[in-house]
Amino acid sequence: MFGFLGSLPQILLAMLLLLQGQGLSGSDAKMQSQLGLFAAAVFLFWSLAGCGLLALSGRARALAAALARGAMAGFVLAVVVALAA
Repeated sequence: MFGFLGSLPQILLAMLLLLQGQGLSGSDAKMQSQLGLFAAAVFLFWSLAGCGLLALSGRARALAAALARGAMAGFVLAVVVALAA
């Protein structure tokens, strides 16, 4: 459950990339792919930073680990979609 919540921003980004990528070609598609990769990296950075702060509390380490794994899985999904679009 918490892994899914960690990957939710990346999943939404991947869906947005798929919807906006339809009908684009050439340099527009390449620029959108690069912006999608940048946005995915930014989402991953802030997700991991938040999980790191959450992990400082000893009682929330398991929650932070689940959120971080979800964020990384979502990042992989967003990268695959950005490169395929």
